[in-house]
Amino acid sequence: MADPGKKLGEVQYWNLPGSVENWDVGIERRVWGMKPTFAKTWNRLSIGDVLFFYVAAPVRGVVGHGHVMAKFMGSDPLWPDEIRAAKVIYPYRFEFDIDNVIDPRRWIGDRVLVRDLRVSIQSIGRVRANAAAGLLTRIRSNWAVPEPVVVSAPPEQTVSRHDMPNAAFCMRGRVPHRQRTARRSLEKSGKISSNVRF
Repeated sequence: MADPGKKLGEVQYWNLPGSVENWDVGIERRVWGMKPTFAKTWNRLSIGDVLFFYVAAPVRGVVGHGHVMAKFMGSDPLWPDEIRAAKVIYPYRFEFDIDNVIDPRRWIGDRVLVRDLRVSIQSIGRVRANAAAGLLTRIRSNWAVPEPVVVSAPPEQTVSRHDMPNAAFCMRGRVPHRQRTARRSLEKSGKISSNVRF
């Protein structure tokens, strides 16, 4: 379902609050999930939307950011609280690629604070573009991240590897073969340089 308030091709920004133990698993597996009460929010997520990884107490800050790669319904417990309960708590799941994340040993010292930017930390929520710009500026400053080179390309419909259990995905960078092939074509034609990420 498309978000009626979103223009075609417009990137949305989302804050994803979670516990230390759930973010350990989420970052390692590059998957995040939502409870059924957030089904409408999950439907508003689009491939390419920017995600901020907010870790709750004792960290209380953003420790990374990435973007949505694919959406799928989860049927197996994944996070520690799901495993303890022996049931799926967060069935509305999505894969993400990591743009930047700090080492968990540095989460408290190098986190990016968000309260003054009026970013919701109680539950997953949309982040206003000006607040997202502020967050990205702080991330670049605090973590010495270079300015990104942005390439506008139409989003490709990505199918989750969770929906295709026998699919052969290229795990080098977790990029499907068809995306690597498209990128090589653009590089050969001179439309992008090989050091540009998208």
